[in-house]
Amino acid sequence: MASGPVGDPQGPYGIGIVLAEHSAAAGSIRERDRGIVSWRGFSTEISPMQSQISAAGRFEAPGAFNAGQL
Repeated sequence: MASGPVGDPQGPYGIGIVLAEHSAAAGSIRERDRGIVSWRGFSTEISPMQSQISAAGRFEAPGAFNAGQL
């Protein structure tokens, strides 16, 4: 869905956001990413988002924590 560099004063890194049914599907996307499988030595972590808001609307992950539950 989106990817790019993050301007962090402590050092550069990038972020990629994908829409996947589950973490195994996200892992499959990662395994095919040319930047990750390149010789450059990049690494990744997969962290699920609880919700995503964009111009297209709001997406809630199944079982996501809802602040209204407090």
